[in-house]
Amino acid sequence: MKERPIMFGPEMVRAILSNAKTQTRRLAKPPKGTGFVWLTTRDSDVLTTYNCVKDATPNSRSLGEVRCRYGKVGDQLWVKEVLVRDEHQNWIYAADGAPIPVLPEQEYTNWIEKKAKNKVIEAMHMPHVFSRIQLEITAIWCEPLQNITQHDAFAEGMHALSQETTGKLFPEYAEQLKQFTLATEAYKKEHGSWELGKPPMPKPPIGPRARIRFQRFWNSLHTKHGVTWDANPFVWVVEFKRVNP
Repeated sequence: MKERPIMFGPEMVRAILSNAKTQTRRLAKPPKGTGFVWLTTRDSDVLTTYNCVKDATPNSRSLGEVRCRYGKVGDQLWVKEVLVRDEHQNWIYAADGAPIPVLPEQEYTNWIEKKAKNKVIEAMHMPHVFSRIQLEITAIWCEPLQNITQHDAFAEGMHALSQETTGKLFPEYAEQLKQFTLATEAYKKEHGSWELGKPPMPKPPIGPRARIRFQRFWNSLHTKHGVTWDANPFVWVVEFKRVNP
């Protein structure tokens, strides 16, 4: 069993902590100059690459194999996340405001002095010693991004997105929520709480489906890198469960 780091933003850290996220999708990168297709089984951590000029078949000549950089089933991942300072200048986890653990005095002092001028420590710079989430890989496979199902999108934690994030991804939905809130407040002023015989209360808007949420969430993270949903890149799907650190 090997252990490797993996980064998550605050939104996805919260989803993991609430057990709403058990999958993550990461770009699969073939050897330079090759195209690739997925001819592996669903539970394989190996991606076979082929010349992109011809359609690959099981009998095609392979240009090589690429293994998932996050490991294989049974390996563990320690989560790197964003750290920030609170109003008292103490370091906390950005996802939920929990304090970072107190280390042995000298080691803790040295780290604080090194980062004293910073207000934010991005996930990529978070040292292993502050990791509080340990994940075990339970399944891994490679597929085109758009192969994600509604069930998979739920496993990605899309139903746990905050209202703020959902509003940014779907401005039209945010406006519907705003109008619903105003209508609800107006109803309560005029009628009080609902009871039998009173006019029906305003109905809340139906939110975007999980797969559509994932599509826009992916684009919000990857558009600047040219790997949008429409590009349909191949991705590693890493399924995991939380374990004690």
